[in-house]
Amino acid sequence: MGKIYALYKFFVPLKNDMIMIKRSYDRSIEAFFEMFRFLVNFNILTALGFGYILLMHLLDYQGQLTDFCATYFPCFLQYSRFSTDSQERYAFALALFVFIGTILCIYKLVAVDYRAKKIRYFIKDDNYFSREFFNSWDFRTKRMSDTKHSVEGTKNILDIMLYEEKKKEIVKQRDSSDKCRIYTIRISLMILSIFILILGWIAIILASFFEKDITDYAETVPLLDNFSRYVSAIVLTLANYIIPKCLGWITECEKWDFAIDQIRQEIWRNYLAQMLNFGIFVIIHIELVIKKPIVRDETLIDFAEQNSKKTLYDCREDFVAISIARLLIVEIIQRYLYYFGWIIYYRIKAKCQNLNNWRKEFETTDEVVWLIYFQSIIWVSFIYYPYIAILSPIFLYLHFKFIVYRLRSWKISPQMVTNKVTSGNYIMLFLAVTFI
Repeated sequence: MGKIYALYKFFVPLKNDMIMIKRSYDRSIEAFFEMFRFLVNFNILTALGFGYILLMHLLDYQGQLTDFCATYFPCFLQYSRFSTDSQERYAFALALFVFIGTILCIYKLVAVDYRAKKIRYFIKDDNYFSREFFNSWDFRTKRMSDTKHSVEGTKNILDIMLYEEKKKEIVKQRDSSDKCRIYTIRISLMILSIFILILGWIAIILASFFEKDITDYAETVPLLDNFSRYVSAIVLTLANYIIPKCLGWITECEKWDFAIDQIRQEIWRNYLAQMLNFGIFVIIHIELVIKKPIVRDETLIDFAEQNSKKTLYDCREDFVAISIARLLIVEIIQRYLYYFGWIIYYRIKAKCQNLNNWRKEFETTDEVVWLIYFQSIIWVSFIYYPYIAILSPIFLYLHFKFIVYRLRSWKISPQMVTNKVTSGNYIMLFLAVTFI
């Protein structure tokens, strides 16, 4: 078993990236990339598991590979085109995927929690500054670049610990009036956060309810006719961009003292916003497949209306599959427009104002929640669009590499940083809950 594990560690991807991140950044960023790496490996395992069944379907497929559904989507890739035998095999594979995935997510959560408790067990006394300093050096370091990262990482950790100690003294000196004022502000802003969440849900429901009217109007506008079928996906993506930004600004106004507290507040609020928004999207489309209203007396989407002008979808399953595929496409496009758009803006602004440093802080919580949300879309798409299982590890691997490059070249470490070992527990808990 030891040799098998050693072989696994040798071939496991993204190992060197994780070593660099651990040496150079705080534990919240390290926890994010550890979860990201876990998802990349999980998706590689999923692709290997589904690969045989998908290959057999491709070989057994009797239709035309050049047939397209809704203009752009190859029909043979969808679950509705599977033969009866292929459907049974794929249903078994999905059940096995859920079982193994649940075990892996729980195992990872327990492993992260065990490591955190083990570290906390050895830092109960007051000598953690000296311990961190003398134990921080990695004697396996050989290259000069690795030495530099190790020095930066040690300094970063000590700065974080010193900042948190000073903050603890400030908190102790607060009187009852200061505490009352802080709690009042936070409760008021929490109510505002809930109001913003409700507005997002209303927008998604209205977009689905009036999708036919919006689509008909968009088809009359020359520049919008090609995007008319992406209405629901675009509204959901915009809601999941605008609402977390608003919630992030609100959380900053609440003035949390420690980085770990602010990170937790931002994660659970943004997670709640994006996952509930996506949940509404899924419910609206699932009720179309089961032909049973869930939200109101009749389904929010009328399948007959979707094919009123010309046949775009041969069945309800095709409509759901293509809707989720569209959402994946819109999310990827929006995400990279966000990355490059803001970088271009900051560089132009810095050049106009003659500023040397144009880089901004790395948005850890935003990246954490978006990754969990995007992975949940991939998992849901397995049901009706199986071939996403082959494409997802490729995209996530490349996206991991891009985020590492973005962190090192375009961003700086956040001002609110944390050295708490419980960062990984909190993040992995949300991932495990999402999968289960």
